[in-house]
Amino acid sequence: NDGQIQLDVKLGIDAAVGDLISVNGYNYVLNQADIDTKKITVSVNAREGENILVVTGINAAGQTERLQDSIWVDTTAGTVTLDSVQPLDTLPLSETLLNDMFINALESTNTVKLVGTAEPGSTLNITVQGITEPFTVIADSITGQWSIDLTSAQLDMLADGEVSVTGTATDQAGNTVQLSGSVTLDTQAPSVVITIAENGIVTVTPTEPLYVNSTPASLTDIAAALTGSLDGSFTVVGDEIQFTPTTPGYYGDITVSLPDAKFTDQANNLMSRNKKKQQKNSSPIKRIN
Repeated sequence: NDGQIQLDVKLGIDAAVGDLISVNGYNYVLNQADIDTKKITVSVNAREGENILVVTGINAAGQTERLQDSIWVDTTAGTVTLDSVQPLDTLPLSETLLNDMFINALESTNTVKLVGTAEPGSTLNITVQGITEPFTVIADSITGQWSIDLTSAQLDMLADGEVSVTGTATDQAGNTVQLSGSVTLDTQAPSVVITIAENGIVTVTPTEPLYVNSTPASLTDIAAALTGSLDGSFTVVGDEIQFTPTTPGYYGDITVSLPDAKFTDQANNLMSRNKKKQQKNSSPIKRIN
């Protein structure tokens, strides 16, 4: 903390009282105690990173011996992060979100990697909430990237929701930093309830927000995808979806549905993968002009 480090400099067998030892410009004259212990302890200025040491010895006859070396000062462990979830490369890309922080239903049927970064060469001890055995891994010596594998059997032990990932990263100098992160396990696909009022207003109520191509679905996206058992059109009027039948003044039943495979949740679970699928509504429409 004071910008200095202490070094032990070993003395040769021919060292004598009165010899001059210089360490990075700091001069020390040997005494008998130094000769008896066969070393001197010196303080030198040091900074974070590599420090060059130059030690020079001069005896009474003016003979000189020079030694150069370096030491590495590392007092911080840097940072450690949890960056992404990576599913197996064999999964269809259309049904996975690569490098996100979600594990969806399809991904959970195989091994997934939790990937992060730390100081290169650090040793990480990681605990995943709900999994008894901790993980130990060494960060890449150049990039600092680390990863652990979660098998489908391990994922089966976890409940849907946020899963905390904690631990420590210890660098090669012994400095330690804490890891605190989380991923979300979501194996439930969304479903919707669709209602249509007598005035043709359609309400689509999903169990969770809907997405199209990894982007939040807009009311326009939903309206464009709706289909009905009666010829007509679905349009967005303000913040509502209006169904207008091709034949004015229609009175009777109509079934409105939303295609299974078009929409997903944020974790990219397809609606068609929900066992209950979407719920369809059938209700009479009266006096639509």
